[in-house]
Parts: sequence; structure tokens; C-alpha cells
Amino acid sequence: MDNNTKQGTIMDNDGLFTVPEVADYLKVDAKTIYRLLRLQKLDGFKVGSQWRIRTTDLERFIDSARNKSKEGDRSGNITIE
Repeated sequence: MDNNTKQGTIMDNDGLFTVPEVADYLKVDAKTIYRLLRLQKLDGFKVGSQWRIRTTDLERFIDSARNKSKEGDRSGNITIE
């Protein structure tokens, strides 16, 4: 496996993620990502029946979650609701 495949930054992904890729990146179950999309806490769009998430939307979600955790939880962990 090439180093850029798994160990690169999220910017190395040509601008789009699938739900399984986002779930793998955030180390959560795909059901969590579908729930976040359904609740509009994570922006995405459908191509046919499959979701796509832009890199910028994922970064915005991570930054927002990080800021919320800094305001409440002092452990530094990101809380995904």
C-alpha cells in the first residue's frame, strides 16, 4: 500500500469522500455518518443513491466538533452527536 493511500491528509482525496471513507477516517461506524447526514450535522450530497461528502464539508464538521468539545469537554476528544 502506498503511503499516500491511508496515511495522507484528508486533502489527498480529490475533494470527495464516500460514507465508508469518512467512517474509516473518523473511526466510527458508517451508520453514524448516515445519521449525521440525515440530521444535517454533516453536509453531503447524493450521486444516485450514494452519498458524497466534500473535503471542505468534512473539515468544517471536524472543526465544529473540535470547537464544541473545547467549550465543554476539556479532554480534547471530539464529540460526535
